[in-house]
Amino acid sequence: MVKSSLEVDGMEEIRKRIIELGRKGSRIQNAAIKQGGQILADTMYKEVSVSDINHTHIRDDIVVSEVKRIKGIPHVQVGPSKETAWRAHFLEFGTIYMPPNPFMLRSVRLSKENVQAKLKSELKKGLGL
Repeated sequence: MVKSSLEVDGMEEIRKRIIELGRKGSRIQNAAIKQGGQILADTMYKEVSVSDINHTHIRDDIVVSEVKRIKGIPHVQVGPSKETAWRAHFLEFGTIYMPPNPFMLRSVRLSKENVQAKLKSELKKGLGL
């Protein structure tokens, strides 16, 4: 899975306000992060190639994980589940027989602004700003 991060302008002010709110702030933050992840998942759905073979397609297997924390920083993982991730790897990075089609990286780039806007708007709405 391709890992990438996004920064939102004004995030530090929002983060301080979330800390002040405690648990309610954490729930607001987690909901906003999940919604941002869903925007990325929707973009991946549109960007991934689909074969005509009758099996579970990568497009139909893109999931948004629950919010996890690494060193206290919340995030979600977006991409194919374990069932199709091995095939997505071949698409993303290519093989000796086919060129790469980096749909995950392309999706991150295409949805970056929409994800940032969604995070910002949901956090402001939840915090009453």
